[in-house]
Amino acid sequence: MTDIPLTVTVDPKNPGNDIITWTPIPGVEAYRLKVDGRWASNSFQADKTSWRVKRGQEYVVRAFGGIAEGVYPAAAPPPPPSSLPFAEAQLRAGFKTLTTADIPVGVSRYTLPTNDDYLIDLGGVKRDRGLKVFTKPGQRVHTKNVWCAIDAVNGIGAYDRSGFGYRPASLTAAPADHLSLTGHLVSGAYMADGITFGDSGQTGGVGATKVTLQNCRVENASMSNGGTPAYEPNEHCDAFQMQGPLTTIEFGNCTFAMQWTAAGKHAGKGFMLNGYSANNSTYTVDCKRVNFRDFPGSTNCGDVWIKDSNNTTLLLEDVYYLYTKVSYDTWPAQQGTVFSDLFLNTAQQGGPNQGWVNSGGSPNRVASFPVATKVSGVVREGLPAEGDYVTRASLGF
Repeated sequence: MTDIPLTVTVDPKNPGNDIITWTPIPGVEAYRLKVDGRWASNSFQADKTSWRVKRGQEYVVRAFGGIAEGVYPAAAPPPPPSSLPFAEAQLRAGFKTLTTADIPVGVSRYTLPTNDDYLIDLGGVKRDRGLKVFTKPGQRVHTKNVWCAIDAVNGIGAYDRSGFGYRPASLTAAPADHLSLTGHLVSGAYMADGITFGDSGQTGGVGATKVTLQNCRVENASMSNGGTPAYEPNEHCDAFQMQGPLTTIEFGNCTFAMQWTAAGKHAGKGFMLNGYSANNSTYTVDCKRVNFRDFPGSTNCGDVWIKDSNNTTLLLEDVYYLYTKVSYDTWPAQQGTVFSDLFLNTAQQGGPNQGWVNSGGSPNRVASFPVATKVSGVVREGLPAEGDYVTRASLGF
């Protein structure tokens, strides 16, 4: 929805009235006026630029068809917390707010009802299943205080056991503009994936969407809970899985603590930046203060930190990587750790070791990528000095 900036001044002829003015939107043939939540007037003048009204607390001018809207006073977008490295989605005037009253705990799929921007605050209430939010083209959505704890099957399939995610309402339409998450915890041994975005069949709006995750933790994703369940015997978990066209993914202050899955299969992974997007667009993954590790107390875990990221620019700052036991890789020969572009991706076929170069000695090794032209920065072995960047205690769950 296009914004209509509104200006409100006191009517010089009647100080008890206001004059609302705006610049007409091309192609709009009619406008509606809402005062304090009630529709007050209509106009079919395409060139209308003002309304004189009895003074109210809030005014809304909307173009017929809902393609443009102005709200006065403009709602201030939620400011990004000063401790986070990236800006959250900057919601535009007139954004809507949703809580657990709108999206109850038992709901696992929710379609945003209008084309407006949304703030979704679920208050840290524990949910026993995942939640997928279906977006519309061009939207900006920010979610915070979300806890998905998938500790049992609960009679639901793998799709609804992925922790939290956004999906496009239409696979052929342009994706949302900016989707951001702050303060999320996704946990549980029956989790299919942690945090997910997009859809493998998405074809619309190549290179249009930005995703930002901050202060998020995904932990204990094993999908087996001590054995391989019959419903998914050959699968693995991704802490973060992206499918569909994107421009930028930002990870700020995040911890991904994964666990073992089915024996002989892929172990719990880190970022699955899927080839569906790589084949459609070039994008950037920016990581600041991210640590990927085994789930504390697990006996086997992990192997891939970042995978399938063709055509990706990868920026690494304060990134750590720790396994106490690795399923089939060891630190000096990480054949499955970072695939950053088509040339380096040949590591999957036993080719060059994607530029992974070690320095230092265990347990303080450093991996750099001197031949990977799209990788900037290093990965350090172990944990950050302060421990995990994000814990349950720091999230307040």
